[in-house]
Amino acid sequence: RQIALIVEVTHAPDLVTYSRLPSSDADDDGPDETERLQVLLQICRVLRHLHTHDPPIMHGGLKATGVVVEGSLPFPKVKLLEFGIAQMLTGSQAHATGGGGWRYKAPELWQVGALPAPVPAIDIFAFG
Repeated sequence: RQIALIVEVTHAPDLVTYSRLPSSDADDDGPDETERLQVLLQICRVLRHLHTHDPPIMHGGLKATGVVVEGSLPFPKVKLLEFGIAQMLTGSQAHATGGGGWRYKAPELWQVGALPAPVPAIDIFAFG
């Protein structure tokens, strides 16, 4: 089985920039709570889709600047970027590469010596 990635050019803000955008509500200086929850829920759904794929896929480099948020009506649309170090979780996979920013790196990826097998928990830790 082969997996292909389809790449699209986007000028949408990353998650950090999006969270700092002015809100449509004049009393607020960012996306409202409902929009923020929708963005987080969409990220969870993307991770669930990857992790329940056959074979499962671990993103491995999840970080706030690797998530873009497009539009706002009725809710923003989330897209994950930087799949360059994504790994399929197969029986022959020996260890996780542990990419992504140091702030998002799971503790087990910091150990000296053999790295752990790639598991979805590494992405979940990065998600926060």
